[in-house]
Amino acid sequence: GTHRVSSVPAMQLTTTSVSVQLPKPLGVLLEERAGAAGAEVASLIEGGSALSSNLVFEGDVVVSIDGKDVSSTGFDEIMEMLGDAGEIVDLVLERQVTDTAESAAGAAETVTKSAQVDEEETPEPMPATATIAIEGGQAIEVPTGQLLRKVLQDNKQELYSLMGKMTNCGGVGQCGTCAVDIDAKERALSPRTAAEDRKLKGKPSSRRLACQVVVQGDMFVKLQPK
Repeated sequence: GTHRVSSVPAMQLTTTSVSVQLPKPLGVLLEERAGAAGAEVASLIEGGSALSSNLVFEGDVVVSIDGKDVSSTGFDEIMEMLGDAGEIVDLVLERQVTDTAESAAGAAETVTKSAQVDEEETPEPMPATATIAIEGGQAIEVPTGQLLRKVLQDNKQELYSLMGKMTNCGGVGQCGTCAVDIDAKERALSPRTAAEDRKLKGKPSSRRLACQVVVQGDMFVKLQPK
């Protein structure tokens, strides 16, 4: 039959696979796929290898980790595998692509749209730097848009206990050893992720995993809370 392209359901876009080798920290926030097993990329974070590789995009589905097929593996298990993986992680990602010209135009359109929305909703742009006051320690000035785990480590802060130093998952939200207490305005940090909801069940909302928090403003941080 002569099907017009527009009548093809979204599921039938072409799927391409991308193979990437990324050093940790990956700087990828994953989320569960709606109505399917597996994990997809929810967002990329500055300072991580995924963003600087320009090979990983939001919406990519993780189909293989270090040569193991994870397309039908549960989200928790995938996060665990990433935590256990070595310093360099071999990933195969799948993404759906429409006709190139169309998707490029679509992307350009979305960008302008979201830029306008942002202006209306957030009169205050994200500051370029933020001050992180450490309980019992000094205040450090850090660039915004980076993971709290990275800026704390860059500034030689004792994020991990001795045990945590040896057992931490490399910043993929899997172990809970980088938990901190944060006192800040809501817009000073990114919202809790699925990984945090799992690891911090029953903990106060001030409790966060440093590897999942994007610094967007000033905050007061308590390290290694009991």
